[in-house]
Amino acid sequence: GGLRMKDNDKAFLDNVVDFYYSTVDDSHPQGNMSEVAEHFGITRAKVNKILITAGVIDSPLHRDIMALKADGYDNDEIASALGVSSTTVKINIPYEKVIYNGEEKSAGAVYVEEYRKREKIFLNSVVRKKDKKEAANTMFLPDQQMEKLVNLLKEQGLFKPVELEDDPIHLLPEFTKEESKLFKMAPDVILLHIELDDEIDEADRALCGLKYGKSISRDIMVPLEMPLHNLHYAINQAFGFTNSHLHEYELSEEDLKWVTKGKVSNWKKLIGLVFKNPIRDEERDFWDDDYEGGSPKKWMRSKYTGPHYNRFYEEGYRFIRKEIENLEVKSKKLEYLVREFDLNPFAVNETLPISNIMEIEEERYSIEEFYETLKEDIKYAQAFPDTSLSSQPDVCGFAGKLHYTYDFGDNWRFTITPSFDASYLVEKSRVTEKEIKDVIQKVCTLARPVILAFDGYPLVDDVGGTSGYVEMLKQIDKGDEDIIAWAEGMGWKKKISKDVL
Repeated sequence: GGLRMKDNDKAFLDNVVDFYYSTVDDSHPQGNMSEVAEHFGITRAKVNKILITAGVIDSPLHRDIMALKADGYDNDEIASALGVSSTTVKINIPYEKVIYNGEEKSAGAVYVEEYRKREKIFLNSVVRKKDKKEAANTMFLPDQQMEKLVNLLKEQGLFKPVELEDDPIHLLPEFTKEESKLFKMAPDVILLHIELDDEIDEADRALCGLKYGKSISRDIMVPLEMPLHNLHYAINQAFGFTNSHLHEYELSEEDLKWVTKGKVSNWKKLIGLVFKNPIRDEERDFWDDDYEGGSPKKWMRSKYTGPHYNRFYEEGYRFIRKEIENLEVKSKKLEYLVREFDLNPFAVNETLPISNIMEIEEERYSIEEFYETLKEDIKYAQAFPDTSLSSQPDVCGFAGKLHYTYDFGDNWRFTITPSFDASYLVEKSRVTEKEIKDVIQKVCTLARPVILAFDGYPLVDDVGGTSGYVEMLKQIDKGDEDIIAWAEGMGWKKKISKDVL
């Protein structure tokens, strides 16, 4: 509980809830906590706690915290297990008694104070990176379990001290333990440029809301450890889709040939690591589509809001390797594999975090280093229990870009390009350096992706792909009431906003 109030102050909780509902609009479809905090002169964290207490909001993080609480873990142990701060744990636990008293700074004063602290940290931070194993361990394991694991790894000769090297990449500020308390998550972020592959005819670009490029795009700042599974929902929300169709990720032809060395035998070794199981039941791909009503945007947002980890055991390495243990492959060349399987044999495993698939180093590993490191990571992962979150071996990021396809009928195909350098947006005066720092702060505070820049209006489901979309816009431009009504019924708006995510 923490702070306590008099019983008659339950009326205050009701007032907060009522005002929260009144803040719902197009820009804030889930309500505006900041406006509520300012109106009542309390912190946004307290608004969050009140709304959780009243059962108004929920999140995967809240559910995970309550499950661990029910198992007897204290707040510090829960924070360590989930990779969040103890403060984050506290504000996601309901009040046992709805009681407030004591002096408290106004929401505005707290915001300014915290913002200045963060700004100072961003400007003076030491720029370096964590070892991936260190980051994974500190995120998922309580201290006692971690100590046992380290001893076990030492016995097996698999434990190596972590050495942190200087890293000039300016979007990776590493905070001290004290500084990190200001954030909900570790401040490791990456910028993704996601662009529709189909170029829009020059004559139609203004009609599509394009100002800078030849096709519709979004530049999204995301947590580096976000799995591709979660990124899928963010892409849907950012471009205006509703998760109503199949999707998949694929490597570029160049990266596919590099990681497999062009050999079918290497492709088979990478199933469950880089690639999905090609003989899986396709229904398995819908394991997380549990929408049961309410706001679809809120439901989608819960899917890409951190902490990010995948709970689906059947997508894990060990489970998949058992399934394909007796897999026989007749094809002798990679290009023939697509004829042998009903499902795409090159679909990328969506349990992979962005850092384990996208190339994030200044220089890519050699293929020999890639396989040697992978071999060590597989041995390392074997030390964990079969169902542990850390039993999935790490993969050294190697892909210069990814292809994402949504709806195989309309065939919306996008190219995802990672970057640690946002200068291409600054140079075109699309964003300022301060806006970049603000967005990094927002990603770290909310533990979810944020759109940094956009070009082009939202897309829409079931319109017939790019050509059908352009034709729809032409009919809307002519004032066709039936098309306008249909588009609005699909949730489409002739409006661009950075606040979609």
